[in-house]
Amino acid sequence: MKRNFRDELNQAIDFSSVLTQICAFSSFSCSKEKILNALPQFNKLEIQEQLNYAKEAIQFEQKGGLLNLSGANDISLPVSKAEKQMTLTSKELISIYHFLTAVKQAKQSLNSSEFIELTNLAQSMDGCTRLMDSIILKSI
Repeated sequence: MKRNFRDELNQAIDFSSVLTQICAFSSFSCSKEKILNALPQFNKLEIQEQLNYAKEAIQFEQKGGLLNLSGANDISLPVSKAEKQMTLTSKELISIYHFLTAVKQAKQSLNSSEFIELTNLAQSMDGCTRLMDSIILKSI
């Protein structure tokens, strides 16, 4: 059934082409994968939630809000290696540390902001403080 629905979408609007174009704006492999496998959303509550995030993000940007995401890069490869209990190089550990630092900075940037939905979303991100501390201890 899922395949038939996707085929109907492709015939109606060339859905795969739209997803491919959107995917080009993504920086992370896991995001690219989710975009390419996406199907239209029909749940009105979930649609409204996503629209609220987008509305607040636009307002945040228009007010000159900046999220410091320096160091945020795709860490899916080192995380995948870690899940398989493989040894990570120092470069891989540092890339994970930088990513977690970017998460922490994003949380701090949105902490107590007037953008409730974005603040809640940011606060739900796990900064993995113990992992960050462990990386710092191992690098000393």
